[in-house]
Amino acid sequence: MWGQADAGEEVTVQFGSKNAKVTADAAGKWQVTLAATAANATPQTLTITGKNTRQFADVLGGDVWVCSGQSNIEFNLGALIMRIPRRPRRKIPSCACLKWRCALPSNQKLT
Repeated sequence: MWGQADAGEEVTVQFGSKNAKVTADAAGKWQVTLAATAANATPQTLTITGKNTRQFADVLGGDVWVCSGQSNIEFNLGALIMRIPRRPRRKIPSCACLKWRCALPSNQKLT
């Protein structure tokens, strides 16, 4: 994870039972790597604490696989996102082309 803070500010990142501390550099940039966790379907809370605190609830960490095509499995999502027309006066997430849903073992299709 990475972010920005005041220069020299100590930042703590906690995700589930894992945490890491870092000090922002002279430009205010910081980056941490949390230890890997075992795969599970239990949402965790991600907390980033410095002078301010940000919390994100119901976060799952893990691998995300997006495949398309037959013999060519490579697909550039950036190219797809650039083709989506923007609607005026409405805030649209940058991945508006995708339908998001909670990733649970019960709704996954394994082939």
